[in-house]
Amino acid sequence: MIVGRVQYFKGTLASGDTQETSVGGISCSAPSGSSLPDGTGRTRALFVGSNGSLLRQVYTWSADQLARQQTCVERLGQTTETSQSFTYDKTKRLTGTASTGFAQITAPVNPGSNRSYGYDRRGNRTTYSTDGCSRSIYYQTGDRDETFNFMAPQTADPECNGRFSGPTIQFDADGRGWRKGTAYWWWYADLNYVPNSLSSGLDSVMKSVTVNRTGAAPTTFNYRYDAFNRRRMKTYPFDSEEEFFYDSGQQLLTQRSGNVVGMATEWTVDDYIWLDGMPVAMVRGSFTSSFTRNLDTQASCNRFGEPGACGIYDIVNDYLPKPVLMLHALTGKVANVALYDDFGDANRVPVIAGTGLPAGSTMIADVQLPTGTATQYRARALYNILDLPTGVSATINGGATVAATSTGQVWSPWSTISATNPIQVRLSSTVCGSQCYRQGVQTDAIEYRRFEAGVVPMWTTLRLPGQQFDEETDLFENWNRYLDATTGRYLSPEPYLQRPRYVKARAGLGTTMPTYAYANNNPIRYSDRTGLFTTDYDNEGKCATYYWAAMRAQQMAGCDGNGRNNVSCGCNRDIQNCMKGCDVCSILAFGQGPELAFDASGKPGEGWSRPGPFGGSTHITPSSCDWARIDELAETLLHEAMHHCEWQAFKQMSHVPFYELQPSVMCSPYELTFECTQPPWALGRPSP
Repeated sequence: MIVGRVQYFKGTLASGDTQETSVGGISCSAPSGSSLPDGTGRTRALFVGSNGSLLRQVYTWSADQLARQQTCVERLGQTTETSQSFTYDKTKRLTGTASTGFAQITAPVNPGSNRSYGYDRRGNRTTYSTDGCSRSIYYQTGDRDETFNFMAPQTADPECNGRFSGPTIQFDADGRGWRKGTAYWWWYADLNYVPNSLSSGLDSVMKSVTVNRTGAAPTTFNYRYDAFNRRRMKTYPFDSEEEFFYDSGQQLLTQRSGNVVGMATEWTVDDYIWLDGMPVAMVRGSFTSSFTRNLDTQASCNRFGEPGACGIYDIVNDYLPKPVLMLHALTGKVANVALYDDFGDANRVPVIAGTGLPAGSTMIADVQLPTGTATQYRARALYNILDLPTGVSATINGGATVAATSTGQVWSPWSTISATNPIQVRLSSTVCGSQCYRQGVQTDAIEYRRFEAGVVPMWTTLRLPGQQFDEETDLFENWNRYLDATTGRYLSPEPYLQRPRYVKARAGLGTTMPTYAYANNNPIRYSDRTGLFTTDYDNEGKCATYYWAAMRAQQMAGCDGNGRNNVSCGCNRDIQNCMKGCDVCSILAFGQGPELAFDASGKPGEGWSRPGPFGGSTHITPSSCDWARIDELAETLLHEAMHHCEWQAFKQMSHVPFYELQPSVMCSPYELTFECTQPPWALGRPSP
């Protein structure tokens, strides 16, 4: 079934565009005055379906920051828009989000969907407020603390009745989080970074995780990596495993899951299709133990117990890009719509609520989901503490029953929720008899799916660019590091801090390099696909191939992979000789420049440089960002970087006529670019 086109409105909203008015009676329109062109090329709106009849998102920008995002899903019967407004400090760190129309807790806390963040001068988050419940983050010794406590609420306010609201993380001598635990260590995970016989990889990624729950035997997950430090396999306790396969652009192509005991069971396989750096489709299939594909209409496509249906699913991404909509391709029905927490959790509501025993009421928490007359819901709860007497259980609307003693960090089963009722987490009974000494229940979060009737709800494990969700640790795998979305921090320090030239380049821009913070504490504008460095939406958002082209340009320039010039490379040696020792590798360093700007009148691949402290700007045409033209864009970036080398040399020798700065034609950026982009044999010399 064809649901219509997916449209991204870039830079300009013409006065005749339909997004200027409400569609289907829902006010999800562009702000007044937005019909004027801003000439930036950034995304102003996303429409799915005819005139956005399925989904619409409108983005309002203030200077270079996203100020507001409006979302309307008419297909699900939504009658009120979902809106998020963002605030920032002077260093562009996200300081708050005010939301309307989101899932919100209605009991025991006051209604609301607001967040606020506070930071110290080193970029560490120090306070975190959710719907009026304020919590502090404590550190023992600065960034690389011995213990990191995301502690209980500051007050006894009933809005914060959870007795402990976040993780405690302990760090080793190298600044890596080696243990993550929840309330009173009812659950904790030991994170091992030492290579073993089953796994290898960089020091910044975990090789195995041992999960410990009070009253239960420890379970161990092992992670294996390839030569590019990409995670290739995850082995589960009880003989289950997942394999991950990537393309040459480091994008996830296949995720294969199954039980390997005797190869007796079926495999569930997700194949991804990518376009311009975005996942645009997922093909869920089922295979026999001999890897013969089952018919989609006959096979079960559950993944580790989570219900799923075989078939093709279309994925729609927003401006960043991250997945926001999944459609069942055959029927065109909505399999899930995602609303994100600031730091990447999808359709997840922090619910810091709990009850001891004996409890005065069976009610633990009440959460109102986004409304929609045609919406179906499925939800589950994450419990930090689950210590119940025999015969007492925790339920979600009478289903998804969990009964346990002395355990924590437990996901309940999925439960189907009526569209007219809120999610209610309750105790089945307040009677505890002789076992009233038990701790009761404390919730951490509610996660939900929003979908249409007649389709099995589905969602991908992909989150923010470059990330994949791990349920066993509640962390995001981010290629070279692991991220804790609750705190907005990586578990290991920034690897690029060990590269002096990169640190120097950042200092020259007047910006800091947070040791642990994700995306400079601003995930609304910035992303980090690799766990190594932050990229700007202005570059990646407009040009999906920017990262890969910049990496190729560094290779062309003879940069050694550590941000240093390798003068054994003929290209790099000639740049050094001709450009007065210019440090071209620092100019090409990730996150520095050249920055991109578009010019519709330029020829494909054409660029020119505007002098600046670190690389100036490179003006290109959108066609230069095609995946088939990565080398052309890399040549443009390298060429403009060498123009900046000219500018630096001219500043050093301002008393010398400009033409004398180039003693031979071989020293012009044009000739150097030609030399650096030719194979060594074409220049009559061996490879370095």
